[in-house]
Amino acid sequence: EDAPDQDDLETPEDTEPMTVLRQTMSAEFGVVRDPQGMVEGLKTILELERNNRWQRFENALITAKMIAVSALMRKESRGGHYRIDFPDENTAMAQRSYLSLNEADAFAQDLISGQSDKATQA
Repeated sequence: EDAPDQDDLETPEDTEPMTVLRQTMSAEFGVVRDPQGMVEGLKTILELERNNRWQRFENALITAKMIAVSALMRKESRGGHYRIDFPDENTAMAQRSYLSLNEADAFAQDLISGQSDKATQA
């Protein structure tokens, strides 16, 4: 039986890549976010994706990538998430946003290849 205060970042069944993904998401896409950390986190997700061989883990990676790209695209602090480079809410962004996997892939590739500075643009 697990102790109630046990850290859930790693479970005995986790593979090494899953442990890396959990730690990345917690460290870079948690409550307090900074653009450089999020870009590094996205790079880690994409590297895990390139080396992945398991369908179940692919589903986790897709979810992580969607969260990462959405966090990078949102240029504000809202609710329980705080961006140190955008500390205030932006009323223009107070609406539902939509993101397809193709859009997330394109954003990630542009950002990582250096074709865009989308992480810090206002």
